[in-house]
Amino acid sequence: MKKPVNFKALLIISSSVLLVLAIATAILWPILWKGADWDSIHPTLVFGSDSDKHNGYADVTLYGAVANDGKDDTKAFIKAAETGAGIYVPLGTFDIKKTVTLRGQNLKGSGMDRSVIRFNGEGTIVEMKGAAIIDDITLSFADKYLTGKEKAGEQVAIKDVGIVNGAMIRSVKTTNVGTGYYSTQRAANNLSFMVESLIIDKFTYKALEMKDSLSTHLRTVNIGEAKGEVDTAVTLGGSFTLDSFVFSGTKCNYLIELLNCESATVNSLVFDGAEAKSGNLFKSVSSVLSMRTVTVKDSKATTLIKIEDNADKGESMGNVISLWSNSGSITIDAENKIKCENNVSQ
Repeated sequence: MKKPVNFKALLIISSSVLLVLAIATAILWPILWKGADWDSIHPTLVFGSDSDKHNGYADVTLYGAVANDGKDDTKAFIKAAETGAGIYVPLGTFDIKKTVTLRGQNLKGSGMDRSVIRFNGEGTIVEMKGAAIIDDITLSFADKYLTGKEKAGEQVAIKDVGIVNGAMIRSVKTTNVGTGYYSTQRAANNLSFMVESLIIDKFTYKALEMKDSLSTHLRTVNIGEAKGEVDTAVTLGGSFTLDSFVFSGTKCNYLIELLNCESATVNSLVFDGAEAKSGNLFKSVSSVLSMRTVTVKDSKATTLIKIEDNADKGESMGNVISLWSNSGSITIDAENKIKCENNVSQ
């Protein structure tokens, strides 16, 4: 007589087998995938808990970069850039020796002060071309590669080498640099460039040097301490607008210098704990300047603004300065005053 099938026992055995397989898969899966050839699977996707946020980016760790190990990650960054996708830099410090060139690509970290690119060499950390965007990251040079005698274009965190509309710097910190942001090229006539939430400190030459920019909006920018003897913290030219632009503890000969500005609009400028060793916080040369709110707090200077026109005859546009306060205020310390020299109208 045939023995009846024990379905209850069969169900228990099947369930046990499936449980064992599930446990084995959970243990072996990370080990098997660790050695996989990620490039052959999908080079431009970020895998992990935040993949939805950074889908379409090339994660540098998928190309061999390892955070916080002090080893050179240059090859990983180059491979990520070569995909043509945006470059994602996760939490940690990554060391490189060659410039990262963004050809209309985005460079994104996991947050300012959370993702750090540290440059071990001489040159520029990131070059921006096209509609490139740099977002949520810190850029810095290793200590031994700063001499304190840097000049224009030396040891630069971010360099503009030909940006177009759509380019942006947002939630970025540069520290321990020769220059934080550097651009001397004439911008295209229709360019509108946004810099928002930028911190620059520990600079040995200049925080910002933008001599011939056009329609640049600098909003929520904090200039911190200079390293060593620095002549001018910020040099601006072309056409720009400053909103919530703060010098915090900055000590230089001049804090800000305008050179041949076609249109300079200052909506909110703050000097907090700053010191102008030349005696002038602000110098304007051959520029058109409108100022709404200027606040000087706990700062050392004898003159708030010094106006000059040193251009050759026939080439001078002169200085034009307009101070207005219909929705703001001009606030200066008792010792600060406006000093105007040469070809100037108020």
